[in-house]
Amino acid sequence: HSLILLTASCLLSGVAMAKKDELPAVSHDGLELRKGKVAEVVYVRPGVDFSGYKRFAILECPVAFSKDWERERKSGATRVSQKDMDEMKAGLSAEFLKIFKEELQDKGGYTLVTEAADDVLILRPAIIDLEVSAPDSLSAGRSYTLSESAGGMTLYLEIFDSVTGQILARAIDRQEDR
Repeated sequence: HSLILLTASCLLSGVAMAKKDELPAVSHDGLELRKGKVAEVVYVRPGVDFSGYKRFAILECPVAFSKDWERERKSGATRVSQKDMDEMKAGLSAEFLKIFKEELQDKGGYTLVTEAADDVLILRPAIIDLEVSAPDSLSAGRSYTLSESAGGMTLYLEIFDSVTGQILARAIDRQEDR
């Protein structure tokens, strides 16, 4: 279990998303709810042994704004174009993957690969419900935006066996900037 916790810790730490007693004990795909030390919500396949996994393959990290944020920014006082939102998502995805890979390789000492093998876990990260409080819009003139927070996002990680494709674990955590 330490391997999954180390991997998830690169991504996640804890602001509560939902109360534990509101979550199902077993997910729709057979994963069991576990006590999370590094993420608020952690589901793990019963009986899985992570000790045989030594390497990782990392999939692209999709980024999605929260539905309300996107609607408000397209029509509100602080307008953000679809092009700007696409650039923000691409930039955040690239930066996230860069840092995630550095954490695993440099600090964790793990090997990253691109092919399946018995000792390879596939990591599928995602950033969802992204809310940026004060997006930088290139408008003429000087403008100032005051905000209590830079925003928030939900970090989501699924972990699969690379040979069978079976999901082994899922970690979910909401991050809010203070």
